[in-house]
Amino acid sequence: MSQQLKTFLKNLGQDPDVRKRYQQDPESVMDEHGLSDEHKELVRNKDKDALQKEAGVEDAHMDFIIL
Repeated sequence: MSQQLKTFLKNLGQDPDVRKRYQQDPESVMDEHGLSDEHKELVRNKDKDALQKEAGVEDAHMDFIIL
């Protein structure tokens, strides 16, 4: 399980400022959270199942990633 990915997803789901910055510049926000290239690719591809598995988060935290 990746703590960086979990923190990124949680912040993206709960913090409107992080979400707004992500919408404007996703790469910078992913870099700020220390995501690996592999995890960035999962986010870019919106691979919900793999992200859940890698981050150990529930489905409720994943709705925003489909946007």
